[in-house]
Amino acid sequence: MQDTSTSRQLTTLLAKHGFALEYSEGNAYADEDMSYWARFFDGALTPAMQRYVGLRAREQATRFSEDARLQISWDELAGRAVRWEQFTDSYPDFSWKDAPRFWYNTYLSTYLTGMDNSTIFSDSGTLEPEVRTSYERLVAQYPRTRTAQLVAQCLTLLKQNGYRRSAAIDSLLREHHLVSMLGVQPPIR
Repeated sequence: MQDTSTSRQLTTLLAKHGFALEYSEGNAYADEDMSYWARFFDGALTPAMQRYVGLRAREQATRFSEDARLQISWDELAGRAVRWEQFTDSYPDFSWKDAPRFWYNTYLSTYLTGMDNSTIFSDSGTLEPEVRTSYERLVAQYPRTRTAQLVAQCLTLLKQNGYRRSAAIDSLLREHHLVSMLGVQPPIR
């Protein structure tokens, strides 16, 4: 994790082949550099694959999580979920269907359940005000998306229960195949 000649050499070598040296929780690992691949295959990819690589490159530029803590705003997280919903709607025959679904479910699950170090409920058990504001903003900004419709349902159930988590919320999330991100370390980028 130190800036040494060895780490610089490794970084250079990885970059030449489309990878980046990343650090997380005291460990180094190689990760694909989607910006590299977007440039490398520019013009040779289908429109769907160009859009996919472009979205991932944009997201990789800003770390999503670290040590189960959100590194972007709740609104940006909502935006990522909506973008992946729109992607899957725009490209229903995309050959890598599982990848956009993974990102959509990861972002939406995180948005609706939080992470260990970025919880959506306060210590007293009520929905954090900034999360509630983000939910309301998402519903107003993207009312026709499935994401906003689900968040609106969650807000209704939360309001009915004094903005506290309930079995009804858990049931709704299960119904939509969303899992809690508590106890999970999602991808960092």
